[in-house]
Amino acid sequence: MSINMPIPTSVGQQFTASNDVTYVWDGIKWISIGSTSSGSSNVSVGDNPPESPGNGDLWFNTVNGILYVYYENESVWVDVRPPLTDDQIT
Repeated sequence: MSINMPIPTSVGQQFTASNDVTYVWDGIKWISIGSTSSGSSNVSVGDNPPESPGNGDLWFNTVNGILYVYYENESVWVDVRPPLTDDQIT
């Protein structure tokens, strides 16, 4: 199945495709931020994190283009990007 992505008009624009996956435009490419058909996490897009996040909620920071997940036990937003490997560190 092919997905016809819309032409983005702004950073942080969201699009839910026919496969029930939501994507957000980071200014360069569309990034998958989760499925709308399962789970109970919320997805927020903006300059600042949401005020009352729940465990597992996602926030796409439109300032730095990074996706974060909220861990309620630690009360912290964690960057979901994979860590750098030794050959990527200079």
